[in-house]
Amino acid sequence: MDPRYILAIDAGTTKLKVILFDENGSAVDSAVTHVDYMQPEADWFEMDMNHLWEKLETLVKELLIHSNIHPASVISIGITGQGEGCWLVDGDFQPVRNAILWLDKRAASDLKNLQDDVLQAYKNISFSSLVPGATIALLKWLDMHEPLALNRAAYCLSCKDWLRYKLTGAIRSDFSDASTSMLDLQTAQISAEVFELIGIQHRQSLVAPLSYGSEVAGLVSKEASFLTGLVEGTPVITGVLDIVANALGCGAIGEGDVSVTIGTTCSSQVILNKLPGNASQVGSVLCGATENQYIHMVGSMAGTPNMDWLARELYGIDLHDKEKATNFFTLVDKEIKAVEVGAKGVVYHPYIMTGERAPFYNPYAVAQFFGIHSKTTKEHLSRAVYEGIAFSIKDCLHLNIEKKRIILSGGASNSEILPQIVADCLGVEVVKLVGKEQTAKGVFMLAAVQSGIVNSLEEAIHKTTHIAASFQPNMENHRRYNELFHLYKNLRKMNARNWELRHRFLQGTNSRLEERV
Repeated sequence: MDPRYILAIDAGTTKLKVILFDENGSAVDSAVTHVDYMQPEADWFEMDMNHLWEKLETLVKELLIHSNIHPASVISIGITGQGEGCWLVDGDFQPVRNAILWLDKRAASDLKNLQDDVLQAYKNISFSSLVPGATIALLKWLDMHEPLALNRAAYCLSCKDWLRYKLTGAIRSDFSDASTSMLDLQTAQISAEVFELIGIQHRQSLVAPLSYGSEVAGLVSKEASFLTGLVEGTPVITGVLDIVANALGCGAIGEGDVSVTIGTTCSSQVILNKLPGNASQVGSVLCGATENQYIHMVGSMAGTPNMDWLARELYGIDLHDKEKATNFFTLVDKEIKAVEVGAKGVVYHPYIMTGERAPFYNPYAVAQFFGIHSKTTKEHLSRAVYEGIAFSIKDCLHLNIEKKRIILSGGASNSEILPQIVADCLGVEVVKLVGKEQTAKGVFMLAAVQSGIVNSLEEAIHKTTHIAASFQPNMENHRRYNELFHLYKNLRKMNARNWELRHRFLQGTNSRLEERV
């Protein structure tokens, strides 16, 4: 039998990847490119939708040529991408405006005007807190500030939905993306009540039809075939939100399985087989990769940008350079290992992206060091940054259901010391898997089920996920970290008012700042 392949597309916030998997789930070739976003104002983040598609068509064509396989060997295409945000198309399926991305904060001031009982009612239905980058929050903002643009829109899509439309000509979305802000989790249907609560019931018709991730959403069109080199008629599955795809690609599918991804954001996912009894939990509950599966997701902003800053400002290294990044992790791991637990009392809060949304919401949160003294060294600061990321994960997970182990993935898992710090901090085993593209592997698994390569996701996980390294917790270190964690939390709670005062100072809205903490 001729070899068969599945093409996986992973459209992230800063990188676009296409990866070719063989039937065993091994990545045989890949192509990646940087993705540009725009900031028309300080807290606004947008992307040119057509430019993203042009990058994808070029990337797929380059991969097929480089891999030297016949395009007919690609039997299915899986797709995933960044979630939330707002990707509008008109009746001719052309972009209405630039896409607004999930990390956009333009809707923050409008959300402040919503009453607490409205926000709680919203959470009781959606099982999510309402954040500025949520699709429904951005629809509200557009309805108030750009109604003419919204009037031209026929559909509101997510990132992966837009790219899938360009591949197939089919308009579709999936339950995982919709569940970030628009779904009634109890019924798994678009919630008319949510749209009414937010005051945009007249915009509900913008939601695209929903499918589950492994269902075929469309076939590669003649035009897309010409542009990409893919064979016309190749099936493209619906796909899922990147967080959901990553959990699946890590092998997290059973009740209580935990995966943590330290990428641009730091996302902690716990698999649930049923909805919690109430929606009071930290974070969000999302629809999972299959029907009747849920993911309790706590997505903090405390990810690799902290390491980017550390590498750039303290070591003069650009982590976007792969070779230099490898050298950085080797160097810093060695330095950090020689520093005692707790970095001599230096505590770092990893809110360097400005703003945090989980395990607490504050659009003005910023990073900081606490406890610097005359004998603090660069090595202490470096360890404090690593520990700050681990504390953020603990902050997201420590009140959750009992953890068996944590599967760690993402760019920061290139470090050998960070997984050990996470294990010590949380007091549970941490494992890293063979291979690095777990998000793409998640949609490979869905496409593998659709195409008949495997009979179930459980079979796909058994066949394709293997542990590369295991990190057992040092319980004495765990005790020390528990002590320091109380200080970490107390400091970040005390700073809520100070962060707001800082914001007002930068905005020039208050010439006389008075601390009232």
